[in-house]
Amino acid sequence: MNLIRNKLHLISNINVMKILSRNISVSAVNRLKEIKHTEKDNTITVEAVKVVSDRRDQLVTKTHTHKDCCPLCRLNLRRLDYTDVLILRQFIESNGKQMPQSITGLCNRMHQRVHQLVKKAQKCQLLPRPPDYQSYGPWDELNTYYEWPERRRDRPMDIIEPKFWASDYEQNKL
Repeated sequence: MNLIRNKLHLISNINVMKILSRNISVSAVNRLKEIKHTEKDNTITVEAVKVVSDRRDQLVTKTHTHKDCCPLCRLNLRRLDYTDVLILRQFIESNGKQMPQSITGLCNRMHQRVHQLVKKAQKCQLLPRPPDYQSYGPWDELNTYYEWPERRRDRPMDIIEPKFWASDYEQNKL
């Protein structure tokens, strides 16, 4: 019985290590392999050899200066937007919840930024929503658009002087 428990524990540790060593990619990985048949004496050897990518000069490599950077900082993707769903989708699970920072390997700043962008994308229905998503009314199903930077007309309290707001409020209150 202990032997079975030890093996299950070992298997779960291996699965956790696979998750922790997950690489975040901006584009699809070229995993093409060429199958080679070689005959030597009476033996036939079949092996798969990796094919060198034709976009090798465009691939991102880790340099010694960027060892400890998070994937988004290393790729200089600091100006992400909520519409960049192909990148944001890599940081959410299949049920719509965001992965923890220990798995994604993001720094604190980028983890918070991705969290905000995922929430915006889910509100706009660009990404799948988690099952416990709170809908605030029937208008929640309508399209939502965010503009960056915000326009001044979207912040009336900053444009109109407070004395006008107070007087309007007093008149409406009576």
